[in-house]
Amino acid sequence: MKSGRLSPGILMLVATVLCGIAAALAIAAAISQPWLGLTLAADPVREAIVIGGVANGPAKASGVAAGLRLSSIGPAVAASPDAARTQIGLLPSDLSEDPDGLPSYGNVSLFMERQSGLARMLAGPGVQLHLVDPSGNATAAAVYPQRRPVGELPAVFWFQLFAGSAGLLIGVWVWALRRDDLGAMMFALSGLGLFLSAMPAAVYSTRELAIDGRLFAWLSALNHFGAHLFGAAMIALFLSYPRRLVRPASLLVLPLVLVPWFVADVAHALPGPVVGMYVPMLMQMVTIVGLIVVQWRLARHDPVTLAALRWLGLSVIVGAG
Repeated sequence: MKSGRLSPGILMLVATVLCGIAAALAIAAAISQPWLGLTLAADPVREAIVIGGVANGPAKASGVAAGLRLSSIGPAVAASPDAARTQIGLLPSDLSEDPDGLPSYGNVSLFMERQSGLARMLAGPGVQLHLVDPSGNATAAAVYPQRRPVGELPAVFWFQLFAGSAGLLIGVWVWALRRDDLGAMMFALSGLGLFLSAMPAAVYSTRELAIDGRLFAWLSALNHFGAHLFGAAMIALFLSYPRRLVRPASLLVLPLVLVPWFVADVAHALPGPVVGMYVPMLMQMVTIVGLIVVQWRLARHDPVTLAALRWLGLSVIVGAG
């Protein structure tokens, strides 16, 4: 170990602690949200939200059953004749895991406003669920939300925590062993990007119905930043490994392009969220695959390098895809 450098063991300890802190924050954010005990599914055909399952929780205690359509929510106690005005009608889009696929930034802003309104409603002492049975009969049930039990967090939540942590730890380990290797540095940065992308997504993509729109927007921005960092680092990796295709200074072009794009996306200054997120992701993926092909051709007479590239290239294409 060179003088002044931290040992690989210390670096791994720091990365492990960081993963633990991030996971704890994600779990705390997920379980702090009011919980009804419902599994909700969007029905685009009927423009409705359907109750697909009922856990052993507040909704079940109020007699809510699977198969009912959830049309709106309102205060549990009607404080005035105008209480019906405070009801919020539900839309299938309210269950969108991520607003990136919405047609415009205006839709994204409206989505976040609705999330905030629904979150405030759920944070009250109780809510009235307005339900419709398969025969079209309307009914209502007063439900008093509770904190979401850790055991009720879905498997995909834990998978995203695991994937983000694994990406960071593997990247740090490779870089710790090859501190001066540019390819190892870029691999570590890609792990950091995966980590920053997966952790916030675990919180908002597995919400029951709604979280505060401002929190959602911050988590979504962090997810976007992580995704761009992952893509840029992977492009830089295959520009540098196994064979260096460009000068290291040329890699600065990547942040010079993607950072302004990210800022414009967060500021809603691009034509739409699809252009803001999915277009650069597609461009990054195409570039990564193209660079893997170029590196493959350059290494076709080198069996050792080809074997390493086969493993790494296949892993990146499958994982990123």
